[in-house]
Amino acid sequence: MELEDLTPRVKELIGGLIAKPKMSDKLLGKPPFRFLHDTISAVIAATGFAQGLYDPEQMDSGNIGDKGSKIAYLETIFNMVGICKGHPIDVRAQKVVAGLEPANTSLFLVAFAECATDGNVDSDAAVRRARGGELAGD
Repeated sequence: MELEDLTPRVKELIGGLIAKPKMSDKLLGKPPFRFLHDTISAVIAATGFAQGLYDPEQMDSGNIGDKGSKIAYLETIFNMVGICKGHPIDVRAQKVVAGLEPANTSLFLVAFAECATDGNVDSDAAVRRARGGELAGD
């Protein structure tokens, strides 16, 4: 799917869950790490989905400054969403941190919102599986 097709869906799904950060075209066009971190944290707080996936230090974006930490943070949530969906999400953390592949980032945000609002998803089990080292698709 093209970014232009995904942006309204992201705005609808994520924007329906959280007020901040605002899902603007500019931010979704080239999502910075801080925007993604704030979005993920806000959805976790609003829905309880993925609660416990991250250590308390990781919930503060100020503690995630270097490229490697940003990649590890994103890979963790990408993997957990993939576990919930039953297949890996087609998004690469290295590319996202570099500001590339905004369409794939939006696909992830759609999948993340779907998992967070799906009453059939066992978030606690998915957190245990992800923290235990299981990979999506195993």
